[in-house]
Amino acid sequence: MKIWSASRLAGIAALALLAAGAPTALGASVEQVVDCLNAVDLPCAESALARLRAEDGDSRQVCELAGHIAFHRGDYASAVAEIERAAASAPELGEEYAGVLAHYQATLDATAGMVEIREGDVILRHAPGMDAILVEEAFQTLEAAQLTLRQQLGVLPPQPVLVEIFPTGKRFVAASGLPPESVNTTGVVAISKWARLLMTSPRAVARGYGWKDTLVHEYVHQVVSHLSHDRTPVWLQEGIARYLEACWRHQLNATLEPFSQAALASALAADDLVTFEEMHPSFAFLPSAERGAVAYAQVQILVATAAEHGGAGSIGRALQAIENGAEADDALARAAGYDRFEELMDEAIQAMRSLDLVERKLAALPVALDGEGGDFAEDPLLAEHVELADHARLGDLLRQAERPRAALVEYGKAMPPDEPPSPLLTNRSADCHLMLGERSTALDLLRQSTRDYPSFAMTWKGLGQLEQADGEPQAALDAFLASADVYPFDSEVQASLAALYTELGDLASASRHAGFERILLYGGEELGGAVR
Repeated sequence: MKIWSASRLAGIAALALLAAGAPTALGASVEQVVDCLNAVDLPCAESALARLRAEDGDSRQVCELAGHIAFHRGDYASAVAEIERAAASAPELGEEYAGVLAHYQATLDATAGMVEIREGDVILRHAPGMDAILVEEAFQTLEAAQLTLRQQLGVLPPQPVLVEIFPTGKRFVAASGLPPESVNTTGVVAISKWARLLMTSPRAVARGYGWKDTLVHEYVHQVVSHLSHDRTPVWLQEGIARYLEACWRHQLNATLEPFSQAALASALAADDLVTFEEMHPSFAFLPSAERGAVAYAQVQILVATAAEHGGAGSIGRALQAIENGAEADDALARAAGYDRFEELMDEAIQAMRSLDLVERKLAALPVALDGEGGDFAEDPLLAEHVELADHARLGDLLRQAERPRAALVEYGKAMPPDEPPSPLLTNRSADCHLMLGERSTALDLLRQSTRDYPSFAMTWKGLGQLEQADGEPQAALDAFLASADVYPFDSEVQASLAALYTELGDLASASRHAGFERILLYGGEELGGAVR
């Protein structure tokens, strides 16, 4: 799962358009507004625009700036109208304005009909219906993250956080301006851009994804851009975001997922770590999921090493130094108490080598959006090896015909010993062992699969069902929560959570998950699209 982050006016030749034919003083004022936008400071941009409007009235430049600010604010109708006014006064710039207008109009269309809810300084937009179950936890996640981020970084952007959750990958692509192949091929599901957080709903992804960590990850990018005036290079941006993305769970330096551990172990053994040059301009352009995983692991451990050595506030001090013109590597090293960046890097590599990393062969979980990719799109083995799918399908037919031993033979043929394990077929194999009365084997298979692929919701659900049947309510609750954190749109999981919370005496949580189940059963329409 990859995520992109940028706050600049990418794809919008703002200064070239705005400063065209403008006097020097006006050009300087225009740059002030754009500089504020790049720093994710909308009140600053609006104040600068007000000063410019007082001097220049409703000129082309003023209209264009007003359009860009409206776009950052999420007022897309006004953004389109202002850019149209600017374009009408400068026919010679029609081609340049056409690109801006196309993107702004596409965003207006992609967000049409969304429900908007505000709580505190967070604004959340989502499609009416089932995505309403994300609202409460999104607010809680950001609120918890902001408390930690203030402690770690000091200052947050001055405007409310605007989060847009798109119900389909197609609408996310339209609003993000990303090429479709970046989403379909590299698995980009969220970006931080234009002072907003844009996310694909987990229900648009075949197996879901860790959307809460992703939400915070993107918000951290926004905070870092604000604090450093968008001068932080991508390697440090991603390192800080990875280090802090789990802070909503009161955890710093989130544990590396098994796939990342395996990729890092392989890179360390081959002495083939990813260079900062390879990481530029975006991790999304790295050639493979393995290289991306290595890069993320490297920068996460680098930032963790700096933060642990420098203590509380060290990351914030580094960002302040970068904002004041220091080079990122020197700023990070000095804030952490090192004389030279090379010393910090050496210690970080030592930390990588000291980790007890997973070394077995694992695969990256694919990202299949909007139901594309066929029956096995969510499985890392079968999505890559379609020639094995016939064995899997025959195994399914045999399992449904209550011939579990024959089904296990076919599933075994679909899982060659020299390939990474298949989480989907592991679940189906576990079902076969249950049919054969081999409960302990089924439990062992599921538990190992959760260790290999902790973001595969189906496995956690199966494990929760077994633990619940065995009279282990707390273990079952933990498993169902892990499933719901990745894919919250399973009504059976929400019903199980409601029952387990009732059994454990937490009636408030039971009521909450029962409400989620109702939304999923009835589409959320009876709630007007929101659950509060």
